[in-house]
Amino acid sequence: MSGIKFVDPLFSLAEDERVLLERCVHASVLRTASPLKAHERVRLSEQIATRAALALVAQRDGRHHIEDANLRRRNQPGYDFLIDGRIRIQLKGNSFVESISWAHTPDPAAPDLGFDLLVAADLGVVLDGRVGRLAAKPIPVKPVIDFYLVPGDVVRGWVAQRRRVNARGAHIYLYKYPLTPGTREDQGQTRELAEWQGRFDVLDRLLRH
Repeated sequence: MSGIKFVDPLFSLAEDERVLLERCVHASVLRTASPLKAHERVRLSEQIATRAALALVAQRDGRHHIEDANLRRRNQPGYDFLIDGRIRIQLKGNSFVESISWAHTPDPAAPDLGFDLLVAADLGVVLDGRVGRLAAKPIPVKPVIDFYLVPGDVVRGWVAQRRRVNARGAHIYLYKYPLTPGTREDQGQTRELAEWQGRFDVLDRLLRH
C-alpha cells in the first residue's frame, strides 16, 4: 500500500457560486427575495458537495476504484459512493452558515444508514452570513470548506440516542456559535461532531482494511 495519505483538498467554491449562495443566505436571514428557490439552493449545494468529495478521494486516483453508487443501483439510499466495491460512503452537503446539520431516518437499522463512512461537506463556512440578526454572531468564515468524516457506527450510535427527532427524522447538528445554555436547541446538539472535523485518517484506515 502506498504511503500517500488523505489530506484536506482545500476545496473552495467558484466565485460566482459563492456569491450566489451568499445572496441566498442573506435573503433567508433578512427575509427578502432569494435569487434561488429553496430546492434550487439544495440542489446546487449538493452538486458542489459532490465535487468537493470527488476532490478529496481523487488524491488516490488510480489506486482505488471509485463508483458513483447512484449509477449502479436504485432505491438504495444508504450510500453515494463506493470505493473498491466495498467501502460505502454517504455524502451530506449544505450551505447553512449557522450550523452544520443533516437528518436521518430515526431507526439505526434503516437503509439510509447503511454506510461505512459519512462525509459531510460544510459549504456554509465559506459564506458570510453575518447580517441582520446574525450580524454580531461570532460565526467563522473561511476561504475553504470544512470536511467532517464520521464512521458509520458512530453516526448510527448518535441516531440511536434520539437526542432530537422531528418530522424529518433524527437530526444531527452542531451550531457554529454559542447558544443560550440549557435551551432545547442547545441541549440537542451533537457536540461530538466537532471531533470529526478534518479526520481524513478515518478514510485512510478504512482503505487499509
